[in-house]
Amino acid sequence: MKSIVATSPGVLAIVSTGGALVSSTYGGVNKEIAALFALGSLVGLVYRKLLERKISGSKAQQIFVIFAFLVALNLIYQTVVR
Repeated sequence: MKSIVATSPGVLAIVSTGGALVSSTYGGVNKEIAALFALGSLVGLVYRKLLERKISGSKAQQIFVIFAFLVALNLIYQTVVR
């Protein structure tokens, strides 16, 4: 289980970087937003590394699920309101 939790952010970073590079090649990326996204991703990875010493893998997974759920609710809310 710990290997899955540890690998997920790395895979997300690789896939996100690849997608950004492909989009950038075809001119479809707002570079300011992409830079902010990249910075936020790096800060999140570093912060996660600091927290993983203090919390268990299952607790980190629970936090991730709650955060993902809140993001989904926000997307639903934005879709309905607009």
